[in-house]
Amino acid sequence: MLVVAILLAVGGVMAYYKTIVSPPGKLEFKNQYVNSDKKDISQVKSANTDLALDSFYVAITHELDLQLANSFLTNQERNELLELFATQYVPTYVSACNSKFSKSVWNEGELQKINTRISELQGLVTTENKIVIQGVANSSLNEVHNVIVAYYEAKRAASVSGYNGIQAAKQKIATAKKYASMSPINNCTELVSRLNSVSTRLEQAHYSYLAGQVERLRPYYNYSQTEYDKIALSISEKFDEYKNNARSTYGRVSDISSLESRAGSYYSNATFNN
Repeated sequence: MLVVAILLAVGGVMAYYKTIVSPPGKLEFKNQYVNSDKKDISQVKSANTDLALDSFYVAITHELDLQLANSFLTNQERNELLELFATQYVPTYVSACNSKFSKSVWNEGELQKINTRISELQGLVTTENKIVIQGVANSSLNEVHNVIVAYYEAKRAASVSGYNGIQAAKQKIATAKKYASMSPINNCTELVSRLNSVSTRLEQAHYSYLAGQVERLRPYYNYSQTEYDKIALSISEKFDEYKNNARSTYGRVSDISSLESRAGSYYSNATFNN
């Protein structure tokens, strides 16, 4: 009985020692940096100003890289946190961009910043150089970028001037009309106004072109009669081209009778030595 009592006593002590001293078999330690980063990332959706969005982007991406460099995060933890950040940030950022596109006046400085940020977002990679933002998120960023590209194309279309032929005029007017009705560019009231005036300005340019052609007949003394007659015939054909195409091309037609009269006067007053 004494032996049994001793064995029980020793067993009890050993059991007590093992319970108190030995660590649990699957004790998990949570990285407090991960928890803190997740908390910061969760606040991204609350950003409602450009400054807040910029601050979140710079602070979080910098912090994740810094924590990785100092071994506070593993590669996997940093990659997962960066992907989590992207899923929160991109929809919020795209929404902010679309809000700017709904305005009647677009700030080109803001447009340039948007393009820069899109490049930065699409350049985010994991530690294995895997692109972070893909699929729908990447497509939404491309859509924002394409709107900005279209805006500058619309500006070029709105700034056309000069006359380079009927077919060229038709193409320029068609392009201007396309952008004037394109969403969300059609929110830009001033730009749309300039686009809608392209046809009128090109018609005026065509009229000015004809007026310039008429003046070629003034210095008759610079030509032989044969050369002069060819110029006069060419101008007459250009008058006909204008009268036959102006309304269908520009939606309006100017009275060119004064130009025709001036051309006739120049021609009738021209004299040549045989």
